[in-house]
Amino acid sequence: MYFGRLALILLCNWVLCFAYITSPSINRALRYNNFNLRNYRNLQAKLAVPANPGDNTRLSDEERLQKVLARAGVASRRKAESIILDGRVTVNGKIVTTLGEKVKPRKDLIIVDGKRIQIPDTKNTFWVALNKPKGILTTVEDGEKGRVTVSDLVPRAKELRLVPVGGIDRDSTGLVILTNDLGWIHPLTHPSYHHRKKHEVISSGLPTEESLDLIRKGIHLPQDSLPCLPCLIDIIDYDRVSDMSKLLITTTESRPQQLTRMMEAISCPIISIKLLQFGPITLKGVRKGAWRQLSLSEVTKLKESCQQSVSKINTSTFSIKSKFTETREEGTGYRRTDRVDRKVEKGEEEGKREA
Repeated sequence: MYFGRLALILLCNWVLCFAYITSPSINRALRYNNFNLRNYRNLQAKLAVPANPGDNTRLSDEERLQKVLARAGVASRRKAESIILDGRVTVNGKIVTTLGEKVKPRKDLIIVDGKRIQIPDTKNTFWVALNKPKGILTTVEDGEKGRVTVSDLVPRAKELRLVPVGGIDRDSTGLVILTNDLGWIHPLTHPSYHHRKKHEVISSGLPTEESLDLIRKGIHLPQDSLPCLPCLIDIIDYDRVSDMSKLLITTTESRPQQLTRMMEAISCPIISIKLLQFGPITLKGVRKGAWRQLSLSEVTKLKESCQQSVSKINTSTFSIKSKFTETREEGTGYRRTDRVDRKVEKGEEEGKREA
């Protein structure tokens, strides 16, 4: 009798436990607790890794001495090389007179002319995107003539030692990136990194499809030993009255006057150039003459793009997001946009170019 009651009590307990575990509300609670546990473990893993993007995306722990001197704001890289050759730099008490010497800027004691250099802290580094107007020089200062530069458009730019990354012509407009993290100037400007740059170009005349294909495949410019890398180029608008075309051109290399010479090679001289995008950085939300500070995610993406060398553009994945996107009908000779719908005869185009 006693053992029968005990067995009945144990059976009831098992039934209640099974019902408790299989209940939908209980399952939701258990899953919620497991989810919180996973989040807690992920948070612990994140806290174990430094969250500063400047530390995670450094090019290397060891850097060349002239690069470190330029990054510290001692002088430009070329002048830093002269300072090293003159024997004015000591590393851990030893005079260095050879170029290419690698040092650890966070650990080594580097002294220039009796003063220890200090690498700027990532908290004191700034990245700025400026929408440059026409007629402004892309340099820190114009010592000879005192003309307006991009540093004059950003408050405290000279005090913070903001330097423009690369440079666009005085008559060109668009995106200019400025920073005082000087160690990234070289990878952001050297041609071997093949940064993607998108331009809005206004040219005279209407390029033919054959001439555009020459640029897409890589046109060979005069006075250049090698042809240009393939570019992305498309017409997004055409003004029939003024006979001017608006084009989007995306390049991955930097040659002197590259866009100007490419368009002259197809008999469509350029009227104006505007840089819309450099790598992952765009001019979105920045009016002409204004500037904005880049976010941490933008700086991280920009630094990561330096480690991705792109030598070829996949033209099949490119799409123009514009209300003037051009569509061509095969075999009809029509060029249709949202503004104009006209027929272009090849004979008229050739006669116009000969005239």
